[in-house]
Amino acid sequence: SVFLTYFEFLTLAALVIFQDHQLDLWILEIGLGGRLDAVNVIDPDVSVITSIGLDHQAYLGTSEEAIAREKAGVMRAGVTTFSAAINVRKTLDDEAVRQGGLMRWLDEVLEGSTLVLAKQIIDLTRMQLPKTSVALASLAMEELGYHITTECLVGLEQAQMLGRMSRYQIGDQTWILDVGHNPLACEFVTQALADSVETDHRVVIFGALSDKDVESMLPILQAYTSRIALVGIDGDRGRSVDSLVNLWSALFGQTCWRSFATLKDALEGLSSELKLDDQVLIMGSFVLVADALKHDLFN
Repeated sequence: SVFLTYFEFLTLAALVIFQDHQLDLWILEIGLGGRLDAVNVIDPDVSVITSIGLDHQAYLGTSEEAIAREKAGVMRAGVTTFSAAINVRKTLDDEAVRQGGLMRWLDEVLEGSTLVLAKQIIDLTRMQLPKTSVALASLAMEELGYHITTECLVGLEQAQMLGRMSRYQIGDQTWILDVGHNPLACEFVTQALADSVETDHRVVIFGALSDKDVESMLPILQAYTSRIALVGIDGDRGRSVDSLVNLWSALFGQTCWRSFATLKDALEGLSSELKLDDQVLIMGSFVLVADALKHDLFN
């Protein structure tokens, strides 16, 4: 007599497939929050809360502390939760006590780029993936009794994810596509690119959905480069270029460098303006990066 939503049905189907294949290890992402997510029906052997930032506020709450309490829904009595979200440390510590869980923090075992586990030390310097994510995954695996082998570390050093700082060398220009769509992602990507010191010739092409915290993202991008092209995204949830341009003017008291109705228009319009050694970052939305990957430029 219980009617399932589309997402709940897909989740159940995935769990049945995992069970039928008798997998040794299940890695389940609690996509939206934690407490009310369909995937959270499974009781974990270990939990991970990577970071906490403002996103999906309509569902999770309007403060980092409120969102942290929702994310803490993945905790269980007697189960260890690992986290790097020190901005909500007290909230997560309190939730762990309330639920009878155990809380461990990444900063207790991470020394610079060196992760100190109980039985091994891992150098994160050459990791292509976010070091915090690799470190938390390593802690979770250790908690489950696994040893991180040399082969695993080599694989992690070479691993890349499509749409996560994906690089394309087109002539003398470097293009980077990233699906990041919240302030934390903007900070991570721009800092990672700035630290690489590849070039000072930076361009950002940015578009976002209407429910994202664009007001906090734009100042981060503006601090990274003044050459920012704002683009609109079609669809019911898309944010128009006019809305972005108006917000830019309200935030900075000036017009943005360039603006275009669509990403296609931006790629065509900027083709004659880009310098030979420009590093071009396209980010702000899964939809935006998906549109970019369909363009001839990246195929």
